[in-house]
Amino acid sequence: MTDLDTLRSALHAPPRDVLGALDIEQVMSAGRRLRRRRQLLAASTVATATTAVFAVAAMALNTAPAQESGLPTASAEQAAAAAHNSDPSYTPSGEVIPTGMRVDGKDLVFFVTHLPETGTIGIVGALRDQFGTLTAKVITNEPRGVDDRSPGFHAAWTGHREISHLTYGYYVGPASKITAKFGGRTVEARQATWSEDPQVVIFWFDLVEPGAGEPSHLTAYDADGRRLPAGNNGFTRG
Repeated sequence: MTDLDTLRSALHAPPRDVLGALDIEQVMSAGRRLRRRRQLLAASTVATATTAVFAVAAMALNTAPAQESGLPTASAEQAAAAAHNSDPSYTPSGEVIPTGMRVDGKDLVFFVTHLPETGTIGIVGALRDQFGTLTAKVITNEPRGVDDRSPGFHAAWTGHREISHLTYGYYVGPASKITAKFGGRTVEARQATWSEDPQVVIFWFDLVEPGAGEPSHLTAYDADGRRLPAGNNGFTRG
């Protein structure tokens, strides 16, 4: 056989490995799986990047220095200045006067207040707590129509249902020493001038023990020991 005949025979012979029919559905299914894998890979990449962003933001928040709130912080002095009177009917005029005495764990103090209903001044006995809050307990004053700045004693008062044996009042004039008798014993009062008018002298006696007797004979003396005008030196009992 010539080479030409051999070539012709090879061209007409069937191939050794017959390819099967092309499966279109299988090809499309494989394509869809490939696309899904690509989409999942892309979504995973985005999620990873987003997580990294959140992590960086969280680190920034945790490591950022604390910022000032911008709200004022009250100092101890400001807190003390914010102390108020629990009874707004009695507003202190001038400085509050400490007595050095304590009642029910609170400081006993006095302050002067103006009373529009009588046109006079009143002396308030109050308790002051650790926060500076004033709780008025008793007030003594002259009635309407009385000259509350005339020389002598005014509004002398003794006794109280909560502060027993409290005795106090005020004197108008240059009183350097004030005394009273308790059951025949002469006791000297403590005193302080009103910051708004030094002629007004607030006086009080230390809380006297029960059985000491009723106070009487209120007397004021000047710096030279001379007696001053008595005014209304009688006591009103509460």
